[in-house]
Amino acid sequence: MQNKDKELLFNTALHKLCADVHKKFKQQPTKLLQMIDKDGAVETVTKIITAKKRSSAYIKFRAENTKYLKYSIEAFILRNKDFHDLFEDEVLIKAKARLEYDHYEVADLDS
Repeated sequence: MQNKDKELLFNTALHKLCADVHKKFKQQPTKLLQMIDKDGAVETVTKIITAKKRSSAYIKFRAENTKYLKYSIEAFILRNKDFHDLFEDEVLIKAKARLEYDHYEVADLDS
């Protein structure tokens, strides 16, 4: 599969995550969708994960209940191993470290 095809699949998967968040929390992740439309899914995820501060959505999920971190971009990218090759190792390492710091069991990503 070519990288462009994989990026399109990743974009579709990320839009599904946004729909799941909307359904679960009754809130549309508008800013995330705007970033995806402007910069593409891969660039958006890279920016979010490599940012020094956690995203507002991440903070909200953590505040509500740590189990809701499964809806975070960090958990999403780690859970979707087929897309790991779209990202630098640094992105994956930071995503894992952020979740572990907040006591989210990375092993739970397989469930």
